[in-house]
Amino acid sequence: MLRKVCYRKQALAMAAVLAVSAVFTGCGREAAQEEEKDLTIPVESAKPELGDLTLQNSFIGTISPEDTVSVMPLAAGVVTETNFEVGDRVNAGDVLFKIDDSTAQLQLAAAKLGKANADLQAASALGPQQDLSLLSQQAALDQINNQIASAAQGMDQTRDSRKDQEDQKENLEDQKSDLKHSINESKDNMKNLQALAAQFQTNTGSVTGRDGAYPEVGGTFDMQINGTAFTFVVTEKSQVLGASTVSGSDILHMYTYTYQPYKIANMTSEEVSGALTALQSALSTMESAQGNLDTALDGMDTAIKNIDNGLDSAQNTLDFLNKS
Repeated sequence: MLRKVCYRKQALAMAAVLAVSAVFTGCGREAAQEEEKDLTIPVESAKPELGDLTLQNSFIGTISPEDTVSVMPLAAGVVTETNFEVGDRVNAGDVLFKIDDSTAQLQLAAAKLGKANADLQAASALGPQQDLSLLSQQAALDQINNQIASAAQGMDQTRDSRKDQEDQKENLEDQKSDLKHSINESKDNMKNLQALAAQFQTNTGSVTGRDGAYPEVGGTFDMQINGTAFTFVVTEKSQVLGASTVSGSDILHMYTYTYQPYKIANMTSEEVSGALTALQSALSTMESAQGNLDTALDGMDTAIKNIDNGLDSAQNTLDFLNKS
């Protein structure tokens, strides 16, 4: 009876030991699985591809022909008719436009008056002196009236020319404003590209993980840094001496993965460098165009000032003729 009791106690003791061993074994496996789960870093890999990058930009400018021919009419006046459109092909001898000939008609009338004066001088020996005096005074009056009409017409044409200069100046000022906005926008884009180029040098590093946690050398993986999309390329993989972990019956060795940026904001370093070069060239062109616009505006101001002086002089002449 005593032996049976002893056997039962020994059996219960062995059962308790086995139960405790099972508990520790289960905990050990759960801990290993938890550790393996913590070491797993989800990444996305992408296969490098070659392609074309198209850069687009909008600029404000003035289109100028390669060759320019100045048309200088022999007579001054207002253009009343044009026989071409911008962009038409013209040939030598084609009539391009017609000029108002009213001024020439006035000059013709003045010439006729001159002839009348000559006729009066010729008739001075044949007709009465009083008739000759009246005819001479009438001829002089007609000549003055002709000069007044010519001066008034000239002033009207000058005022029209001044209005044209004012319109051209306003147009140039609008172009200058648009160009200045484009220059400032291009400078901001250049700063962003320069900052992007700098990140290719500063965002290099390394990370430790188990075998397979990151791509092999030459492989890429994506990551967001401060809201910017980065694609890194693995440049080196080296095993960490003495570092390993156990998952079940497998031993997972630890490696150090060295990486550097391959793409930032979907642009490679070469693409960023090319965009910077193109933007610098465009900015230089726009700044040169801005200087040309400033020179043209200065010329417009001088032309308008000269027109105003001419109007003052013509008004003085007209006042003198009216008093005569």
